Amino acid sequence: MNRFFAKPRRNQRGASLILVMGAMVSLLGITAFTVDFGRAYVVKGELQNAADSAALAGIGSIGNFYDQDWAAACDAAETYAAKNKVLKTAVAAGDLSVLVGVWSEGGSFELVADCSDLPIASFSLASDELPAMRVTVDRSEASASGVIQTVFAPLMGVDFFELDASATGVIATSTSGKGMPFAFSNCLKNALLNADGSPKTNSPLTFRVYGSSSAGQPNDVACKDIGGNVFQGFAQWVSFCTDSGCNGNKSVQDILSDPEVAVPVEPGDTTDILGGSVTNLYGKVTGDVVLVPLLSETLLPTGQKNVTIQNLIALELGNINKGKPVLNNGKSGGVTNFIEFTIADPVKFVDGLPDLDGPRTAGVMTKSILVN
Repeated sequence: MNRFFAKPRRNQRGASLILVMGAMVSLLGITAFTVDFGRAYVVKGELQNAADSAALAGIGSIGNFYDQDWAAACDAAETYAAKNKVLKTAVAAGDLSVLVGVWSEGGSFELVADCSDLPIASFSLASDELPAMRVTVDRSEASASGVIQTVFAPLMGVDFFELDASATGVIATSTSGKGMPFAFSNCLKNALLNADGSPKTNSPLTFRVYGSSSAGQPNDVACKDIGGNVFQGFAQWVSFCTDSGCNGNKSVQDILSDPEVAVPVEPGDTTDILGGSVTNLYGKVTGDVVLVPLLSETLLPTGQKNVTIQNLIALELGNINKGKPVLNNGKSGGVTNFIEFTIADPVKFVDGLPDLDGPRTAGVMTKSILVN
């Protein structure tokens, strides 16, 4: 009986070795998947972060819709990409592809130029298009940093990974299609914007804007920081018309009563400035967010026509009151009317995308967002 059962046991010699080898192969496969494929997943995320930040920074540095500074935009994209690391190594310029183009309401990106071919001239935009920048960060045999080498996956025939990530950024548009008939002098620009036209990071500030000083002279009210995160400047009522027969005061009152009658304006257009502070108009101002023109003049001569609108700014209406402005000589002027504004969020989203129906404006009227 014992000899009968001994033979089969001799035939099973080596079976455990086969099982162990099979287990080791499976274990190596699991290890390769966990280590190398997990590493690839992390790298993909790092590449995407670099592409996202580069696209947002780049498109946010073009200055404005009408005089696009693509050299600054391309430089910003490369600079911000390099602030990101992939496998603890900074993204190299040779890992980047930065393209300039237009993004349409249908969600498509149309190439205009490559940032490697500077200078790139400003280009016109259709009513359903926005300026766009597409950034691709690549780790491949063709990139400066090369492929992602594997550790265990070569046992499965995978020696390296080639990965990339792309992001497209656009400049969003305003929530408001109409301008409020009250314009800032150009000297407030330094309080609102950086030299490259982008919004200052310490916004929102409060802007206390006086129509005139007690002496009735516009230059009595300087553009200055008066403390408490408040900036003071001079402004004046405008009617968005320059016709000789235009009744400025009546036109302004009509706009305040019905904003839809305002003539849409954009940078480069001209307007007139009403004479005097027209104090009766202050009590007619209503609404939450308004679109205020920023004029080319540093000090606004009352009654002047054909003053160029340099920018339009989305602002949230705050306090309407009377106060004493700080004059150029450092003394307080007489009591006069003022309106306080803070920078408003100018972006309107429709299903997460920018609204293309608003006016095309520069500076703080724009905000860079990712569309894919």
